[in-house]
Amino acid sequence: MEYSLRGIRRSLDILDSISPAKSPGKCPNITGEKKLQPTPQWQVVVPKPLRSQVFKACHHHAMAARQGVVRTTALIKRHFYWPKVQKDVEAWCKRCTTCGRYKAAVRGHGELQQPRHGAFNERVSVDMIEPLHRTDHGNEYIVVMQGHFTKWIEGAAVANKEAIIVADVIVHEWVYKHGTPLNLDSDRGTESQRCTDACVTF
Repeated sequence: MEYSLRGIRRSLDILDSISPAKSPGKCPNITGEKKLQPTPQWQVVVPKPLRSQVFKACHHHAMAARQGVVRTTALIKRHFYWPKVQKDVEAWCKRCTTCGRYKAAVRGHGELQQPRHGAFNERVSVDMIEPLHRTDHGNEYIVVMQGHFTKWIEGAAVANKEAIIVADVIVHEWVYKHGTPLNLDSDRGTESQRCTDACVTF
């Protein structure tokens, strides 16, 4: 028995012509009224020789945009039916070379790594607490420095977060008290130049 997509399209046209008017949709049940149920759509039962062609029309076509398994299956089920549609769509999507070339594979996240430090001043982090209420001295920021090994914290209030001001605080409040850190970390914010300026100043 010969099959063709032309025959399926003709069947769809016939079904559209005899299908009842579409329901206006679901109404929110805020007044106690009954919800309107959507009118079921007619589906064409697709013979096995034409199923792959229906998939290509609903997946490979430019307007289909090569969607994933869920959306392609939903698009097919709007007008077509055959047993185990989703299973077939999953197999076809896995064999689609274009999807495999451009869609990145889902990879699991690696385990959270805890950095290890074996000595004081091996690594020091610098950050800002902002914005705070302006004090009588005009300060509204706090520069916070913490050593990763001992968790020791130093802080200093400053009037602004310019890199040169923060660099001066790092030198006077940490380097002069505890020595020069081997590594100085920052969050790379707008004032992230502070670490470089601190190294240049020192």
